[in-house]
Amino acid sequence: MKLNRQLLEIIRHLRCADSMISVTETGDFVINDGEIALESDFIVGEWVAVSGSRLNDGLYKIVDKNDIAYPRLYRLGNGTDDAALVDEPLFSGIVRGLSIDPALVALAGEIMEFNEKNKPTGNTSEKFGSYSYSRAVGANGAAVGWQETFAVRLRPYKQMLAKIRV
Repeated sequence: MKLNRQLLEIIRHLRCADSMISVTETGDFVINDGEIALESDFIVGEWVAVSGSRLNDGLYKIVDKNDIAYPRLYRLGNGTDDAALVDEPLFSGIVRGLSIDPALVALAGEIMEFNEKNKPTGNTSEKFGSYSYSRAVGANGAAVGWQETFAVRLRPYKQMLAKIRV
């Protein structure tokens, strides 16, 4: 999983996207050569959410910007590498700048590592001769996922962001 998808999954889990919005641009957009033209002044390194697109809905990180052109041209990446946007003809949508705490982005990286090491299987324990393996299970008997494992570390974001209204 790419960092942008993991981060989006965390934001949806926390139900806090509305409180992170810093800039909103609504209109008609074209994505050409992996760049999108926007009138708003977004910052390189800022995370943006694209919606209304047929091919590019999701969360992206601004990796480059051309200030010479107007509207400005932005190259968006997925937080892991720079290849992200797929060329798309005219679409009506919304691009929202999100103020995401760098510590939450780092935590998303840790959650990705956890998920890589703890891929879901149908088994919560195995035994082969002298080898045995057991996964932590929740009250429902299912293996514990990232939501339960990182709940304590995610709680401050949920509480802090629930109090902020944009």
